[in-house]
Amino acid sequence: NLLIAMFNKSFQDVQSIQSDIWNYQQYMVVREYYDRPPLFIPFSTIFDIITLMKTFYQWYLRVRYNYANPSERVFKVIAVQPELELAWQEFESASTYAYAQHEALAKIKRSTEMKIKVFCVISFLFFF
Repeated sequence: NLLIAMFNKSFQDVQSIQSDIWNYQQYMVVREYYDRPPLFIPFSTIFDIITLMKTFYQWYLRVRYNYANPSERVFKVIAVQPELELAWQEFESASTYAYAQHEALAKIKRSTEMKIKVFCVISFLFFF
């Protein structure tokens, strides 16, 4: 039983690490496809030409009129409005607290289960 408990603990550790790796790889796939054109190869040149024209137009507006396009497609987590940034911080704080509480309770539960298993094994070996 002790051997089974040790394998179970090792399996849970590997599974939690695997979950983190899976989430990171999923993020990298989303990040990779975020900047790609929506069309396939022969038509992507048309999309590239349109993007180039938009870029030159934005550059012209920025240089000529000191104008920045607020609807420009950028992958970043910087709030444009201060209220939105405050809401993000509150959400992040609540999520972090909930996650930390969940992890702490899971750790206590695993520790308690392990103590019970070890006690059962020791008492079984002692009495028999």
